[in-house]
Amino acid sequence: MQAIILAAGIGKRISSSHNTPKILLEFDEKTLLERHISNLHHLGAERIIICAGYQQELIHSELKKIGSSDVEIVSNQQFHLGSTVSLLKTRPFVSKNEDTLLMDADVLYHPEIINKLANSQHKNCLLVDREFDEGVEPVKVCIRSQQIVEFRKQISPKVNYDTIGESVGFFKFSANGLESIFKRCESFVANGREHEPHEEVIRECIIHDSIKIEFEDISGLPWLEIDFPEDIVRATESVLPQLPI
Repeated sequence: MQAIILAAGIGKRISSSHNTPKILLEFDEKTLLERHISNLHHLGAERIIICAGYQQELIHSELKKIGSSDVEIVSNQQFHLGSTVSLLKTRPFVSKNEDTLLMDADVLYHPEIINKLANSQHKNCLLVDREFDEGVEPVKVCIRSQQIVEFRKQISPKVNYDTIGESVGFFKFSANGLESIFKRCESFVANGREHEPHEEVIRECIIHDSIKIEFEDISGLPWLEIDFPEDIVRATESVLPQLPI
């Protein structure tokens, strides 16, 4: 198994209080980067690829500090564009015959969350949390009869679903599934959609049945995506105390 971590963006919404890559945010003196790598190593991930861009030299420095020389950094100098570009940049560096975990960098989470994804019986899978606060920020997963029918922040009232939750931002793809995602990324860039997030790429694969993507429910497990300065406080107070030492 291999892992891709997308960490190239500026993080504009948090830049008023923190001007370094969000993957370097510290919780209990451990960066998100160190936590990701530790969790992935415990899973037995043989290859970890990080797409970095904004202030990527700081990520290199942190890797040296924590002694993770086996992590490969892919540089994205177009980090002002959408994360679709970042994902596509990793294509030449991934193994073509392994399952792949795709991860957002800015999530503090219990290790059981990534364990559940990695050990899922589904070839292509995302994680959904039904216990979430609806609003404009969460990427929502709409499910009808155990099938994903919509996947995006703004949900049309015409969508018919029986269950809704928030995407954690972590995915698992088979080798064939990941290649389908890369091809869709190429299509986005070729058609002037390079500013769009990779979630839209995944959504189109779901909606157009390019690949069958299923889900695991992680409701009740602690996690938080960190977008705003107040999320750091929430993560420190509500998520961190529930994580193993």
